[in-house]
Formats: sequence, C-alpha cells, structure tokens
Amino acid sequence: MFRKIMLVGLLVSTALMTGCSSKPEVGDVEPIVKSLWSQCNLVRPTDFKKANGVDQGNSYEISYSYKLEVTRDIAAEDIWDSTFPKEQRLSRDEYPQITDGLERVKKEQELNATRNAAIAHWDRFIKENCAPPIAEKFIEIVSDKRGAPLKKGEKFNVDVASLTMVESEKGWIPQ
Repeated sequence: MFRKIMLVGLLVSTALMTGCSSKPEVGDVEPIVKSLWSQCNLVRPTDFKKANGVDQGNSYEISYSYKLEVTRDIAAEDIWDSTFPKEQRLSRDEYPQITDGLERVKKEQELNATRNAAIAHWDRFIKENCAPPIAEKFIEIVSDKRGAPLKKGEKFNVDVASLTMVESEKGWIPQ
C-alpha cells in the first residue's frame, strides 16, 4: 500500500513539474495570425507548423511557418491587371520616330490614361478585398504567380516568421 501511495505521489509531482515548464506552441500563434489575415477575404492561413522556439527568460520567441490558401478564383486581370502598359513612357525606338511634339504628347497621355485606369482598377479590387497593410504582404507572397490567375484552394508557403510571447494568467500572448 505504501508503495502505491509513493508511486502515485511520484507521478503527480512529475506531472506538476512538467506542467510548469510549458512553452507556447503553434496553437498559441494560430489565432493571432488568423486574426491578422481576416482583413483579407482572398486567402486564409492554414497548415501551421512550429519551426523553433527560444526561451528568453521572461519571454519566449516562437518561430513558425504556415500556408495561405486562396479562398476563391481570382482572375489575372483583377490581381495583376494585365491592361497595365508594359512601357510607361515612349521607348527609345518610338521617341525619334515621333517628330511632331503634339503627337508625342498625345502618345504619352494615352499611356498615362491606360496606366491610371489600371491602377484605379487594382486599387478598387484590393480595397474591396484586402485591407491595405495586409494587402502588401498578400501581393508579396503570391508574386511568383505574377500575371496568372489564382485558383481556389491553391496554397502559398509563408516563410518562417517569429513572434515573441509572454505568459499571462490566461495563457501565452504576444509581447
């Protein structure tokens, strides 16, 4: 009987000591990242993985990666705006050929009008679908598909990021 009590006591104390050394896990980071990306209805974060962690005494730095999944089909002209002129100015070849100053001005105005329409279209699309601070990160992440449509379910790797967290009464929170 005494051995059983000792064994139970040893198991309980081991469990308590293990519980005291808790570290934030990817599950502590996930709601923070999901909240950030909730400002963009074009994608959602998935497939979270913890890459590393460093105990810094009063805080803990957790490194993690995840994927962004496209939530709906996005046409190439909406995201990249294929109507954007490749040349924003007259090329070196075109410039000498247009000798008339008025003709040159008209050509440059056409290019500017096309460029401005493309920028306005893209701005409107982004503002309707993705808040400006997160929109830049979205474009950066999906930029390897530049010029192509994005398909629903397509996933993009997000490089390892890190977050410093502190333990509060209610669990781990960002510092």
